[in-house]
Amino acid sequence: MIKNLKEEQVLKVADKILSNYKLCDYCLGRVFAKVDNKLSNKEKGQIIRKNIKKYKKIQVKNCWLCSGLLSETKHFANVISNSLKKYEYDTFLIGSKID
Repeated sequence: MIKNLKEEQVLKVADKILSNYKLCDYCLGRVFAKVDNKLSNKEKGQIIRKNIKKYKKIQVKNCWLCSGLLSETKHFANVISNSLKKYEYDTFLIGSKID
């Protein structure tokens, strides 16, 4: 089981992915979501990119996968929060499926 983002296996997979797709740090980190759960996906992507060293940082708006959608997270969180003000709850879980 992979436990570290700097392991050779992780960096090989990330290198192969980045050689084919321009991914922002959020989306690159999501590929390794089960590795090091203490970090956000963005932090994971930054660490991986830093250790590979041959790929420039991709702006979120230019990401092949999310096309900038992940830069809108705060906006969507505010919309949801405002929509739920009339309800009383202790926990809330949300999921999404984006075509």
